[in-house]
Amino acid sequence: MKRTIFIAFILILLIFAACAPEADKRGVVVRSGALPTADTRAYDERQDVVYTTKTGTKYHEEDCSFLKKSKIPVALEQALAEGKTPCSRCHPED
Repeated sequence: MKRTIFIAFILILLIFAACAPEADKRGVVVRSGALPTADTRAYDERQDVVYTTKTGTKYHEEDCSFLKKSKIPVALEQALAEGKTPCSRCHPED
């Protein structure tokens, strides 16, 4: 009985681990489906990093005052692929 519970627990942990968002070497969250896998693995230091929120439709500079509740670093290309637009306050593309 204990062994069955232990195996079930391990399987649940594996399922949750498979569902967790991936992060590249700099901690930038890579959301599945946003970019092809080869592109996310080829991410390098030259790509611009912008910041998004859990529910917002905009992307921001790191010090934007609109980023109070959440601040998720993502590649600019990924934010654009997700349909996000630049913030009107911090203007991240300028």
